[in-house]
Amino acid sequence: MTIPSVFQTFIRDVRAAFQFLVHDYGFSVTAENTIGSEAWVAYENATTRVTVHYELGAEPWVEIGRLELRDGRMVQPSSIGLDLLLCERGKPLSDTVDVPREIGDGEKSRMIALRAESLRAFGDDVLRGDFRWFSKLQTTAERELQKREAELFDKH
Repeated sequence: MTIPSVFQTFIRDVRAAFQFLVHDYGFSVTAENTIGSEAWVAYENATTRVTVHYELGAEPWVEIGRLELRDGRMVQPSSIGLDLLLCERGKPLSDTVDVPREIGDGEKSRMIALRAESLRAFGDDVLRGDFRWFSKLQTTAERELQKREAELFDKH
């Protein structure tokens, strides 16, 4: 697949920043894709999938998924965002974009590097397949989603 030029820097930066997944945790790159205004790079090892996403006008985000074998196929039954994991561990990201806007390549590169460094520093357990925190984090994520939906759609 040919990566559109608008996403080539993103793909290159992700490969450089997240190389520690390959060297330190035995991950391999399983996808580098784009659809419309979104691109992503996925890494997998025997227990975990890490997907780095980017959509034009938003900051890059990282999803951490638990993998398991079902009927001879590897599936991802649950996942959480790196932002939620970091908030739970008292280390929230400081460079989020609240309103969609153009993000230059330099800023995007710094955002990708920060997410990679944060995952490396605070995600060792999930990268090694220890998902004890997942159920608590998913409950927190569901509560946050309900709260946001209530704020958006609740009629007062």
